[in-house]
Amino acid sequence: KDSFNVKVEDSVLTISAEAKEEKLEEGEKLTRKEFTHQSFKRSFTLPKTVVADKIAAGYENGILTVTLPKMEEAKQKGAIEVKIS
Repeated sequence: KDSFNVKVEDSVLTISAEAKEEKLEEGEKLTRKEFTHQSFKRSFTLPKTVVADKIAAGYENGILTVTLPKMEEAKQKGAIEVKIS
């Protein structure tokens, strides 16, 4: 959770993460160190119908969920029945 970084800049949503791990094993005659470094970064261009100020993110059970709310006028209205005269 703490390794994720979600930001919006100039209508571009960027999601990135970085994880580092260091393992040290010491024995009588040797010392072994292992380093692991993992990172990723993804960028998405947001449509103009997304309200950037209200973007929310949550992390639960290993899943990152990003919610992109639409503007009210961009939401599709239901079908309108037109009567034929």
